[in-house]
Amino acid sequence: MLKGPRSLELITILADLSAYGVTLASGQLAKICLEAYGGSNRAYLNLLRRLEKSGHISVESRSNAGDSAWVPNLTAAGESATRSPSPFAAWESAWDGKWRLLTFDLPSHASNARFELRDWLKTLRFGKLQGSVWISHRALPEVESSFAALRVSADSVVCMEGIFWSCGDDASYVVKAWPLYKIQAAYSDYLSFLDTKIELSRTLTAYQAWRARERSLWDAALKNDPLLPKELWPTKRLGANLALEAEARREDAVRNWLEAAQNW
Repeated sequence: MLKGPRSLELITILADLSAYGVTLASGQLAKICLEAYGGSNRAYLNLLRRLEKSGHISVESRSNAGDSAWVPNLTAAGESATRSPSPFAAWESAWDGKWRLLTFDLPSHASNARFELRDWLKTLRFGKLQGSVWISHRALPEVESSFAALRVSADSVVCMEGIFWSCGDDASYVVKAWPLYKIQAAYSDYLSFLDTKIELSRTLTAYQAWRARERSLWDAALKNDPLLPKELWPTKRLGANLALEAEARREDAVRNWLEAAQNW
């Protein structure tokens, strides 16, 4: 697992550049981070070495000139760490028509267990329907496979699978369980950022600063997104799903920046 935002930013640069066949020596990467964030060259070189030990990068020696001359390359684990869930892939996925409902009963003094369980539910993109009742449209095996790692007694949790038989369609439960208006607003902020004019003189350092801001806004929108299939999107209430436009334009924006990569 990656530790710290700088680790993610470093391997994001590597992933972006490798897509265009561009490699940088470790000293070059450290200089870029130094200009963008401050600190010291040595700190960033040490960070690259830690990423090597964690398996996120491999090292290719360019010469005998020392630490600043070796070339870090992204591994499969590093590439995986830079990938975000795809709203479009979720949109096109099939839904089996069943809901997974999880409810829990933990004593008030078990605050750590409550926090851990709620964090786990949010990580799996469950929506809070009411109180301690959470729902998801995903299949149960995805839930069961990670529940065992929690320090929560299985006797305190009940998970059911089925359909809602009370009044209201599926879209009404979606609107109630997830803050979709807030999520739409976050994607709107992201799209506004992409509309911002970019200076013609594009450098790798400028790209790093742009990419850090871009990823921050993207993550802010994506973290609360339930990644719904199209069958569950409440179009009548919210209109088009802005996540789809944001994802498509994100790819174009990064590509436009990286067209200058060979000159870096």
